[in-house]
Amino acid sequence: MTGFTPLDGPYRFEIEFDATHPVAMTTAIPDVEQVGLRRVAFELPSMKLSFRCFRAVTALADGSLEKTYG
Repeated sequence: MTGFTPLDGPYRFEIEFDATHPVAMTTAIPDVEQVGLRRVAFELPSMKLSFRCFRAVTALADGSLEKTYG
């Protein structure tokens, strides 16, 4: 791809969950902080680190949810 220039970091992600318990789980990850009742955020210098952190956050959040309701 010609003429493409990647964006410079740092890269900030904010993730909002539909409940509060994933926030408690995911803030155990370094660099992840609670920024709202149901929202976490992190800022990292490279896209590779940011994507790794995003994957870790989503995996922990998924593990904190009940698989069956009712």
